[in-house]
Amino acid sequence: MTRCDQLFSPGLGYTYANNFLNVSSKLDYFVFNGITVTDFDIMDLDNNFSDHLPIFVKCHVHSTTPLIFDAKSSDSHPVVRLWWDHGDLLAYYNITGQQLEDIFYQLRDIEKGGFTCSDI
Repeated sequence: MTRCDQLFSPGLGYTYANNFLNVSSKLDYFVFNGITVTDFDIMDLDNNFSDHLPIFVKCHVHSTTPLIFDAKSSDSHPVVRLWWDHGDLLAYYNITGQQLEDIFYQLRDIEKGGFTCSDI
């Protein structure tokens, strides 16, 4: 497995920043295996009110799992903005569960054996 921040050179070296306490660290990261990652960055957005900075990952995932779209259940109105909490959560959980199952078992095996940051 590979960490994006070690493969790419993001503009920022941290993903958590607390200006009041004057501390920052790299808490959040993206680990991948078996996909092609083409871009990665840590984003410092003006409209982000969290102390965690969002990470941007662009990747190509080759999947044998078909995505099913039911035109009858879709809204006929154009989508102005996508909202994660208005989507089909059951389908999201099922698809991400299938796609991430192998990674879950790899991470579980790492956790059982103990690891240091240099192992990731």
